[in-house]
Amino acid sequence: MEAEEGIRRVVWLPRELDRQIEEIRQKIGYSRSGIYRYILTRFLEKTIITKRKKVHLRPWEEIVGTLKAIETDSQTISAVVACTQSLDLVITYPKETTEATILQNLNTLLGQKIAILKTDSQEKPLIVKTLNEKTTVDIQAAIPIETGKEKPRNFTKINHNKEDPKNEHKKQAPTTNLDRFK
Repeated sequence: MEAEEGIRRVVWLPRELDRQIEEIRQKIGYSRSGIYRYILTRFLEKTIITKRKKVHLRPWEEIVGTLKAIETDSQTISAVVACTQSLDLVITYPKETTEATILQNLNTLLGQKIAILKTDSQEKPLIVKTLNEKTTVDIQAAIPIETGKEKPRNFTKINHNKEDPKNEHKKQAPTTNLDRFK
């Protein structure tokens, strides 16, 4: 087996960052050079793999995702929105437009999940909403049921019949005794 060739690099780190890296390194059992290779590899994979796609919203189209950055150059202002782990959508407008002014004011929302809606209004061409993560609700806990008086109702009957090994008749309609109505 041939030895891999490499280059040694020296890096300066603040003490607190070094302490945090050492703590993580010891937990996962990497060598010092191994943890830095791992961190650099993951960082490069994320930046290389993440694709950017420029989009031009038509009226009543919307983008939903995490606001990653507001980028400006001499002529345009862009909002970078991470929609999936590997796709960033970029909305760009010329600097002198109302849309660009709205995008420029989004710096306070960096890192938050947002929705950007393009409208057909001249006064308000973009509507931006922040999307707070909703908490999961336990429906059984939300419905007040007096204990001991009512049992939960099962509207389907599951067939666990040994004669039906493929469970072809998994759900059957509830049965009733119609004889009592005669």
